[in-house]
Amino acid sequence: MQPLPEEELELVFPGLSGVAWEIASPQDATYNCVAFALGEVHRWWWPLRLPASGAYWPADASPAETVEAFAGMLATLGFTVADGEESVEGSSKVALFAKGARTLHIAVQREDGRWASKLGTQWDIVHPLRALEGEEYGSVAAILTRPTR
Repeated sequence: MQPLPEEELELVFPGLSGVAWEIASPQDATYNCVAFALGEVHRWWWPLRLPASGAYWPADASPAETVEAFAGMLATLGFTVADGEESVEGSSKVALFAKGARTLHIAVQREDGRWASKLGTQWDIVHPLRALEGEEYGSVAAILTRPTR
C-alpha cells in the first residue's frame, strides 16, 4: 500500500509534521515554484536555459541559480527586499529558499497571510513559511515584496 501524499511530504519536509498545512492542487508538471509564485501556471521558469528544457527565464535576468540572480530577476518584475515575512496589506511577498548561495525554491504569501508553494512537479501546498526549511530546500534566504497587482 502506497503512503498518502501527506505522509510522503512530511517525510521529505519534516517541518510540516505537527503544523497546519494542506495540499491545494493536484500534481502538475506544467509549472514549478517560480511560475506559481509569479501567478503563471502555463510554463516552467528556471534560469538554466538548457536546449531541451523549455524553461523560461527573462532575457534581461542573469541565468544563474544564486540568490542574488533570483533577487535580480524578481527586481525586474518590481520586487524589492522586504522588511519581514509578516503580511502587509497592498503587497505581495515571495520567499527564496537556498542552500548557501544556490536558490532551490520560492514560496509566495497568499492574501490571507499564509504561504503557498509548488513542490517541483508535484502539488501546490499551503504551509507555514519555515515548515519547508531543511535538507530539501535549505532555509529562507531572502523575502521580497512588491505592490499587489
